Amino acid sequence: MLGRVERPGQLEYEPVTTSPNGSLSAAIVDSSLFSGGLRETAEQVGEVIIDNLFDRYRDELTQILRQALSGGERSRTYTRLLGEKLIEPLVPTGSERYFAWDSETVREIVHENPTLNYVDFLTTNPRERPFLILGASMVSAHPNYEFPRLIPVDYTPLYSGVRQQLGDRLGGTYVWSWAYGSTDVEEPSQGIVTIRRRAGDARFTLADVIASSGAAPQLFFLLGGPVQRLAAAVRLAAVVFPSFHHFAIRGDHEAVSPVELPHGDGGFTDNLGLMPLLVRQVRNIIVFVNAKSEYHANADVESFFRPVLKRGWTGDKSMNHAFDLAEYHDLLVGFRKNVSEGEALVYCDRDWHVHSNELYNLSGYGGLNICWVYNREVPAWESKLRPAVRALLEEKGDNDKLGSFENFPWYETFAQNRPNLIRLTTTQVNLLANLSSWTVTNDATVEYIGDTISALGPDDSVR
Repeated sequence: MLGRVERPGQLEYEPVTTSPNGSLSAAIVDSSLFSGGLRETAEQVGEVIIDNLFDRYRDELTQILRQALSGGERSRTYTRLLGEKLIEPLVPTGSERYFAWDSETVREIVHENPTLNYVDFLTTNPRERPFLILGASMVSAHPNYEFPRLIPVDYTPLYSGVRQQLGDRLGGTYVWSWAYGSTDVEEPSQGIVTIRRRAGDARFTLADVIASSGAAPQLFFLLGGPVQRLAAAVRLAAVVFPSFHHFAIRGDHEAVSPVELPHGDGGFTDNLGLMPLLVRQVRNIIVFVNAKSEYHANADVESFFRPVLKRGWTGDKSMNHAFDLAEYHDLLVGFRKNVSEGEALVYCDRDWHVHSNELYNLSGYGGLNICWVYNREVPAWESKLRPAVRALLEEKGDNDKLGSFENFPWYETFAQNRPNLIRLTTTQVNLLANLSSWTVTNDATVEYIGDTISALGPDDSVR
């Protein structure tokens, strides 16, 4: 999946520019999601959106909206697109089947739910894969809210739901992941809540997970965009993004009726996926910051040390406070030193204190060993490249085959290679992957992280 491990000096021009390194890279290269020329639905969704607000990406957006309005469940449009491009090439039938942790988990599920079958489930391999926790943000809007309430959601191979109880109707409940989004929930009886999926209900699959946890544009549409006269039409387009029925259990006597709510990007709240580890009191953490800005201007990082009082289409970063502000200053000093020396931005420290946080239901604890790995250009890595490969980084403008490297490694989420809305070239994917790999596998980083993370002794290899 991840391809060959290659040192920068091993990279050759021809493979770098023509052959994605690994099946995951190939899926990313082939995932130019919106490249059609279908304009038939512009009048159905409000031609004013297409002509005035998104003129540059008219074809791509029209394709999304056309699919949303052409049968099937509209909120699964984005799910179908991502499932086809990013799930099926890597996990065949992954967009059609439930998922679970291992065969023992499936055995228990099937025993308790006779209508289900073993073949209905995909499982991971616990011997080769970590326990994955993905984050989404449930969006709860109300006329009395100045800004929608953004509620962290956890997806795991064992269970999914909202950890913290928020009022009488939201949160405080985990269920088997196969049952997430169900509309058929019975009242508790003897400490057991029975959940069913009705005939015809869509299954909750890996495609639903990546579509909701990665629905970055959703909040933009829900908020109506920047132009007031277009707001109603823009909100209409939000129907293409995931929404699921959310239900909650209160005590052992009441099941709150399911309510359908949009589920958007986990980055609306915690863009780094750090909070799910803190609430489980993990004491050895490596944080990967997939950034496209300088470290000292990154709100996602800053928000863990002090509230960032800015709300908008990228979410609300005022609720993530977990660390002392003094640690943030030390982190910035460490990164500044890395930049001055031309080295990878990796900063580690030991024995941090974690503060409690009500939104995430986080209880404070001590003894955290943590490393931060930041995505940024690294002269030390570039110097190791062969001249022909290094010259690729000087490619500017819109080279249709190679792509532009003017902003490497901070690719744009949208319009990196115009006129495509979402597209990365083979060269762009391979070079970013190699930089990211080298950042954590070069000898200096391996020793640094190994000295900090107590789970890794001096003889362990993280290569």
